[in-house]
Amino acid sequence: MTGTVITSMLNDLRTIGVGAGDLLIVHSSFRSLGLTGRTPADVIRTLLESLGSEGTLMMPTFTYCYSGIWGVKPFNPETTPSVFMGVLPETLRSCSGARRSASPTYSVAAFGRHAELLTKGKENAGGLGPGSSFEDAYRLGARILLLGVGN
Repeated sequence: MTGTVITSMLNDLRTIGVGAGDLLIVHSSFRSLGLTGRTPADVIRTLLESLGSEGTLMMPTFTYCYSGIWGVKPFNPETTPSVFMGVLPETLRSCSGARRSASPTYSVAAFGRHAELLTKGKENAGGLGPGSSFEDAYRLGARILLLGVGN
């Protein structure tokens, strides 16, 4: 993963208790962070640094490909961009080593220790409930971080 660690953000993450080995689900708004001179890759690098080599970062990369919102488009988890979720999930999805679930509507991108478990075999997972990446994350004790977004 490219990018430079944002020291102040890393310190803030540690202050709120994010630590090595955590599984962190992040909902985000890069623009709201007001990080002048920083890139989305810097934020992703900082999040990964806070989790360490044993941690996992997961972000929603929803597309709604088959919902009729944008018309029916074929979904390819490798190339279909995230829609409505912002630049940070799209940056994570594009990282070398990141994995993406194959749910055409409720996909996620994940990087780290549990990435394969959170993304593999989710083609028919309906929404956020049973069989979804979110259910697996819950069972693994995931924490949720709202980064630049309201509650």
